[in-house]
Amino acid sequence: ELNIPKNKKIILYAPTWRDDQHEAGVGYTYKLGIDFDNFKKKFSKDYVILFRTHYLVANSIDLSKYEGFIYDVSEYSDINDLYILSDVIITDYSSVFFDYANLKRPMLFYMYDLADYKNNMRDFYIDLDELPGPIVEHEDDLYKEIKNIDKYWDTYKDKYDKFNKKYNYLDDENSSKRVLDIIIK
Repeated sequence: ELNIPKNKKIILYAPTWRDDQHEAGVGYTYKLGIDFDNFKKKFSKDYVILFRTHYLVANSIDLSKYEGFIYDVSEYSDINDLYILSDVIITDYSSVFFDYANLKRPMLFYMYDLADYKNNMRDFYIDLDELPGPIVEHEDDLYKEIKNIDKYWDTYKDKYDKFNKKYNYLDDENSSKRVLDIIIK
């Protein structure tokens, strides 16, 4: 349906909206915190990006020059399909990582505006030390994490397991059975 090449790994990039990026008469906007030109140079051989903006973002970002590398899936109806398709997620402060954690796939937290977000917009619902992946504040560090994604589990397996035990504790081999038991009763 999305015409994604089968020979590429898929990164779901799902940043959240920022309260301070708003224009009168336009609504919420989104300023890219990433250089997609550089990203494409470094990763287009092996990866494609599914780019999912928050629904509150009013402006459209012209991605036409990245055709075949970046797929704008902001209007795609079910983000769960995008989770299943992707090999890794890059997010920031969005809650998407709670759902994605059920898949037990790598997560990178690209927080290029961490201090500003924390101090000027809102604080966080959970302690950032609980996040089951690296917090990256600089684009070059994001590239390093992607290049070393095969070593992700060496560093984050225990943290990931702890995160899922706390937040996704009902996700186990009997979860479907429990749901069916409730429905059938």
